[in-house]
Amino acid sequence: MRAVIELEFDTTPTQADVEKYVSALIEDGGLDFTIDPVAAPSFDSKNLETYGVVCLNTGHLTAPDVVELKRLACNPGMVLERDYGFFLKLFADDYEDENLSDLYSFELNSIIKWACHLGVRMLEFDQAADEVADFPIHDW
Repeated sequence: MRAVIELEFDTTPTQADVEKYVSALIEDGGLDFTIDPVAAPSFDSKNLETYGVVCLNTGHLTAPDVVELKRLACNPGMVLERDYGFFLKLFADDYEDENLSDLYSFELNSIIKWACHLGVRMLEFDQAADEVADFPIHDW
């Protein structure tokens, strides 16, 4: 019989740390086990692009915004549709106007401007996310 146990640690543990932890999980200590370390990819994390995401309730979108985001999500690009909402990737704040569209409502363009000023590079709209009091809620 073979069992696979996946463990998560906050820091990279030594094999002795893992063996000690696993042994403590096995009360009788009679199980013989070996550990196959999985090597993490090696890269310079200083060169990784990271950015912030703000998650808002889909109620902040108007019905025409939903139609437009669904249309845009049909082609690979800056919009991804999910079962419960959308991801909208934003260009860097230096290109705020590139994120806006005449096809979006005033409200969605306002949310995009707000996100750009925060330095956020992605908006997530999810039906279970919190509503933000500063933005209107639409019942569609």
